[in-house]
Order: sequence, then C-alpha cells, then structure tokens
Amino acid sequence: MAGNLWMFSDQIDDEDLMFAQKEYITLNMGVEYYGLGIKPLTRMVREAGAAYKIGHKMLRINRLVFEEYLRQVKREEYQRRLARKRRSQRHSENALAIRETIGADSSRKLANQKGAEKHE
Repeated sequence: MAGNLWMFSDQIDDEDLMFAQKEYITLNMGVEYYGLGIKPLTRMVREAGAAYKIGHKMLRINRLVFEEYLRQVKREEYQRRLARKRRSQRHSENALAIRETIGADSSRKLANQKGAEKHE
C-alpha cells in the first residue's frame, strides 16, 4: 500500500482500496462513496477547485484535491468548536466570579447590618 494508507489497513475494506487507487472519480461515484447528494457534492467540489469538465456534460472530480478540501473544512470546524467551547468556559468562569463577588459583598453587607443592629 502506498502512502499512509497502510496505517489504516484494519479500518478499510476492498471498496476503499479500489476507491483510493483512482485519482479522478465521477460524480455518481462520489455521491455513492461520500454519502452526499448531487447538489451538495457538486457545490463542495467547485469550492475545492477539484472539478474537471470534459466536454459539456462530463464532470470528473480530482479525489486528492477534494479530500484535502474535506480535511481542511473539518480542521476549521474543529477550531471553531474549540474556540466556542473556550469562550463558553471563560463566560462561565466570569459569571461564577461575579456571583462569588456578589455573594461576598452581600455577606459583608449582611454582617455589617447585624453588627449595626447589635450596637443600636
């Protein structure tokens, strides 16, 4: 097996091996393999710059370019989720700190009020 495919040999089957040997695939092969509809796949292929037209109707997809695009999109989505999670954690920590500050202030006010009532 060429490249890094051998590292995943326990996770792939014959269909994956046959697919990995092709540099260019048809739209129907992409729909079947990736599990996407024709329109979403076509849109993503064009965004990736992996579309190669032959004549007026025949479209071929450069599988290597398209899969790199999918990896990039996945990385970007992961980074966005991670950033959202960090913002959420910071917001929770800030809210907790504010609650603790408010709680400490109200405890001091309550103690001051009780102290003032004793002196009266």
